[in-house]
Amino acid sequence: RNIEINNSALDAFDSEFSEITVKNIIVKKTMGGECIGVKRGNYNFLNANLSYCHDKAVSSGEHSKTVLHNVEVSNSSMGITAKDSSEIKVYKYYNKESGGCLHSYRFKKNYNSAAIFVNKKNLFCDGGKIEKDKFSLIEYF
Repeated sequence: RNIEINNSALDAFDSEFSEITVKNIIVKKTMGGECIGVKRGNYNFLNANLSYCHDKAVSSGEHSKTVLHNVEVSNSSMGITAKDSSEIKVYKYYNKESGGCLHSYRFKKNYNSAAIFVNKKNLFCDGGKIEKDKFSLIEYF
């Protein structure tokens, strides 16, 4: 239910083939990886506070479905990323002082596109890039 990770050498929270709901997750600093990385499963994060993520703050890939209810990202290389047949739904997102905000793409050719659905009223990107490739989707609701 509640997770706190500080100074992770690589990925802080990494899960595959799971169905998980996390009430609160706080990650402060990954030195060589993602703050949250998930694949092949269903993931539900109610509150996430992610800072100083060396790579992506949230990465959802390879047929995963991820729901982020309230996420705050700061001082990270990239905010939220969907890739390789995955889908992310974001209800409230605050991204401050990060290189990227939203990124949706197909990375591996044996997968399909990726999709991010985000509530535009509760989206703050602080100038971070919003990017998608020609196969993928970023849609506002």
